[in-house]
Amino acid sequence: MTADFKFIDIVTPQFLKDTYIAGVDLTLDDGTPYSETMFEHSIAAALRMIENELGIVVDDTPITAERHDANSDNKRAWWPISVDHRPLKSVEDIAITYGNYEPTSIPLSWVNIDSENAGQIHLIPSAETLGTFSFSNAIPLLVDPITNYSYYRYVPSYFRLKYNAGFNYIKRTITIPQGQTSITVDLGETLVDRPNFIFDVTQTGLLDATAKHTVRGYGGYRSNEVEIRLNTAPDAGDCIIELKVHTVPEVLIRCVGLLAAILPLDIAGDLIVGAGIARFQVSVDDLRQEVDTTSSATNSGYGARILSYKNTLKAYVKALKADYQHIKFGVI
Repeated sequence: MTADFKFIDIVTPQFLKDTYIAGVDLTLDDGTPYSETMFEHSIAAALRMIENELGIVVDDTPITAERHDANSDNKRAWWPISVDHRPLKSVEDIAITYGNYEPTSIPLSWVNIDSENAGQIHLIPSAETLGTFSFSNAIPLLVDPITNYSYYRYVPSYFRLKYNAGFNYIKRTITIPQGQTSITVDLGETLVDRPNFIFDVTQTGLLDATAKHTVRGYGGYRSNEVEIRLNTAPDAGDCIIELKVHTVPEVLIRCVGLLAAILPLDIAGDLIVGAGIARFQVSVDDLRQEVDTTSSATNSGYGARILSYKNTLKAYVKALKADYQHIKFGVI
């Protein structure tokens, strides 16, 4: 499944300039603006750091052949599996295999996604069968009636998964007919978190050419539909809206923005006199002027803002870890 847009379309260089670097002179000493490459690099590096810290992928990411070991102690818990990449959007295939033997696929109706954020699934048999193979709540999970494999306590790389991870990014052109104020949109996939909306009204359908619609979106977690509402029904034709829906949490967007802003702030801080003025003196005779600053090897022009951003970032990352990192433990 290919996303209609990506995270870089949400957190852009211009978005960074308008929010987390607002009020900063983003030019070099010769007046040349900072390069767009610097902002793009900052955003990409910040995104990767946040992904690694939380153990998630933000953009839509297909995983084709992830392997997981099997331990017979898990048979009494309906084979819990925690995928490596989260949030989990959908499971396309799950199979079992010994080593490099040809894998046998398990019916997808057996797969129960318990938590998208934690990437947790369980295997619970349904009425759908596997032909000559039967289900056994032990290792091997599938029992061949001819050879009747012996039970093993542990099998490395027993499960092979193909799945989609990441947040939802959906783009649609929708039409709200004349005289109506709302429409329900089928997104074609299940939302892994609460939806966020971006609207661009390309045709108002209003008689008053100066009037504008107020557009709002409503939708729920794990839903595949959203409702789009207008404050005023179009009275001169249909209202056409370019709609973008994504499920990247605002806190996560803020984390990337805070982290990505540090590099441009560091550069900007090096190009000004310092963090503050300690003493300023002007003499009329001999036209003398003195400026003492508080700058030092550990104090840049925007050091206070950078420190504030880092402290805020720690609190936000801690909150996100509670959502996306599952607890791992072992029993001896």
